[in-house]
Amino acid sequence: MNENNLETVTSLSSDLSTRENITIQLEELLIAGNYDEAKLLLEPSQPVDIADAIGSLPLILQALAFRLLKKK
Repeated sequence: MNENNLETVTSLSSDLSTRENITIQLEELLIAGNYDEAKLLLEPSQPVDIADAIGSLPLILQALAFRLLKKK
């Protein structure tokens, strides 16, 4: 495997762990009713990571998380 492929694989695995971490943290915060912290978690995240995290949640939590997103 050449160096460019290794960097790509490392980047992809890093992205997956970031998405998984966001999903886990978001679910825990929403279940606990800690909406302010959940909102702060979502703000610096990339839209694709947010979409993946919200899509992995149960439907009722998806609705809550969607409401926390900035409107712009």
